[in-house]
Amino acid sequence: ELGLETVFDAVKIYRGGTPFSLGWSRRYDRTSMRLGPAPDAFDYRFTGAIAPRAPIVIENDVFVAFESDGLANAPRGGGPAGFELHWKREGAGTLCPEAPCGRGTCVDGRCVCEPGWYGDTCAFDHCLSEARLGATLAGRVVSGVVQDYPPATRCTWIFEIPEGRGGAAPRGVTLRFARFDLEGATPADRALTTDRVVAHLGGPGGEVLASFRGGEAGSGSGGNRWHGPDGLFYGTFRVGDDLEVQLPEAHHAGAAAVALVFESDANNMRPQSGFDVSFHGLWTDEAFCDDVEWTCTRGLECVDHACVETDDDDAGSLRRQRRKILQRVGLAIGAAALVALAAALAVFVRKERRLTRQRALVVEVQVEEAIASIDDFLAPFAAVAGDVFCSLHKLVCHEILRDRGDLRFYDSTEDVAAARRNREVFVFVSHQWLGALEPDPYGDHHAAMVHAVQAVAVAAKTPLASVRVWVDFCSVPQRSSATQALAIASLPMFCSSVTYFVVVAPPTAHATTRLKCDQHSYHTRAWCRAEVMACWARNGTSDMWRATSRGIEPLFKGEADPRLADAIDVFGGDLTCCRLGHPDAMPCDREALVRPMLGLFYEIYRDRRGPRRAAWAVVEPEVDRFFPKTFSWVYHMPDGRQITEEVPLFGDLVAATRAIIDFGEQGGLDQGRLPSLRSYTPGAPAARTSLPAKDSEREALASPGGLLRTLSTGTLSCREEDEKNDSVEDGSLSTSRWHNWDRSPAPSLNDFAFRRP
Repeated sequence: ELGLETVFDAVKIYRGGTPFSLGWSRRYDRTSMRLGPAPDAFDYRFTGAIAPRAPIVIENDVFVAFESDGLANAPRGGGPAGFELHWKREGAGTLCPEAPCGRGTCVDGRCVCEPGWYGDTCAFDHCLSEARLGATLAGRVVSGVVQDYPPATRCTWIFEIPEGRGGAAPRGVTLRFARFDLEGATPADRALTTDRVVAHLGGPGGEVLASFRGGEAGSGSGGNRWHGPDGLFYGTFRVGDDLEVQLPEAHHAGAAAVALVFESDANNMRPQSGFDVSFHGLWTDEAFCDDVEWTCTRGLECVDHACVETDDDDAGSLRRQRRKILQRVGLAIGAAALVALAAALAVFVRKERRLTRQRALVVEVQVEEAIASIDDFLAPFAAVAGDVFCSLHKLVCHEILRDRGDLRFYDSTEDVAAARRNREVFVFVSHQWLGALEPDPYGDHHAAMVHAVQAVAVAAKTPLASVRVWVDFCSVPQRSSATQALAIASLPMFCSSVTYFVVVAPPTAHATTRLKCDQHSYHTRAWCRAEVMACWARNGTSDMWRATSRGIEPLFKGEADPRLADAIDVFGGDLTCCRLGHPDAMPCDREALVRPMLGLFYEIYRDRRGPRRAAWAVVEPEVDRFFPKTFSWVYHMPDGRQITEEVPLFGDLVAATRAIIDFGEQGGLDQGRLPSLRSYTPGAPAARTSLPAKDSEREALASPGGLLRTLSTGTLSCREEDEKNDSVEDGSLSTSRWHNWDRSPAPSLNDFAFRRP
């Protein structure tokens, strides 16, 4: 039995009996969104409430891990919570019938799967890892029977083309796609794609013979693209075309091994069903035949897998009789195919409508989470007393200060407000990191921070012991990726709750790159800009300062300062992950900033005619610049190659937020409904993953709570941001956090008002 919270709780199975951190696993999920130092790796991952349809068989030892995020543990839709797993040791050669084959038959103790089904027990409806077909004259490869193949797929089929008649060496292979439905780089996708089928000589790492990709026109219409071994564009092809892939002349001797490799990237924009291809070897100029897939044209006879002419009258009569039988059978099959095609078309239309509704639901949830991020702290506000901070010799890690009892924690904005009424002064210190793993290796920034904190105490006329200092390395958890993500999402609330926002950027050099670091370099960093944006959007420029040798001075000369627009252009700033080329195909840090920045936009636009009028005057002409729909994700591969993808960032979330607020201002929310969001696309990271499966999930969110309740009451239960590196391996479901509302019932929607929480 399986009854886990979908996406966020999971059972993972690793091959080898050792957890992934020790390097035993064979696969990892490059599309996952979990914040962490290294990618996860596993052979199988199970989540939600749908258990596998057949046993999972793994040779040798196994390591099983159960992970839970600790929030909203009940599975959606009810049913048992948790999981129950049985295992038993199997002897060699006894795989089946003791372990029944899912979609296959048991032959000599092994499951022989139907086309498109994979795994030791034929339980998976999409390809897995590597399959060896042995020596064969002809064959067939099907990527799977699913209508939406998983992202980040890599499957390999290896076969050997033997010598032909008379010892003729193979000179190539002919491919014929009966289905070719791969993601193409269409204008509607607004993204490049690396999904393709590649033919290699010898094995998956051998010489490339040809590659096939989806095109702008889509499957079967001639828009699919064919590239040769040199990467040049050879032309387009249609489903049903015979594509001859030639072997290099140096290999025209003996049998030849060929590997077909199916690769898909992490960004499937719409459902794609994969491919179905038949192949046969090429030996001579005679056409190949097998009287099944490869038949001879009229007037030719299949003899020893070659189409040849014959003058035998009996053979000619036999061919005519066979042709009549085939024609009759063909008519019957054609009629049945038309009926099946009509049924398939109806299913496709229903699925497209369902996916559109579900995509709108993802947009709704992402906007809801953005609003929640500015409602209150998602993580405690951790600060160091001014006298303690000044006594430190360098910046100390959060966990060390916590264990020593040197941190003071404030659980809500009300706690901070009460402390401020008690004459405590809060200082948010913003600075640029000077090292890859350590923020201030030589103590340059700490000395300037001490000077700034002392200047704040003098300006506020308060003792150092009453000053509360927030610094990222000291105040944000460094070892727990989940709580770190919550603290990052709380940045707008942290910045807006302090008395002083101080930028510390004395002239110095970066410990790793040796580049100059000062006020100018500070304002080029995306994370620094995010902190400036969060404070300015909430409090304006009046509380923003910069540390100098003379004390603290105003950071900006009011809202009309020409430097302000560049200083709050968060997504135009520099990031270390981009400079390093996103090692291990990790997501970009820009994606982690989408939620808090969207929450700030919501607040600015909601109060654009009131307290945020000046902020809206700055943001309105630069909306597309400050909140870009997409960005270029660049990956530097270990072999030196570079992959660039244009992937969603905000998508249509900004437009959806404006539509919801405009709808509410016109009284639409008074009727207990939201505007239609079906034409809007999700932002990061949801746009990189799949969508929920049932319409009932929308009902569970939107009634009686959901986004309507968020907007009408401003009360939300505590929640956690989507972790980096946490998406679904089989592509069945991944979306933003789903919530269980646990507070008192919401007031009537007639009480709805756009106001600051």
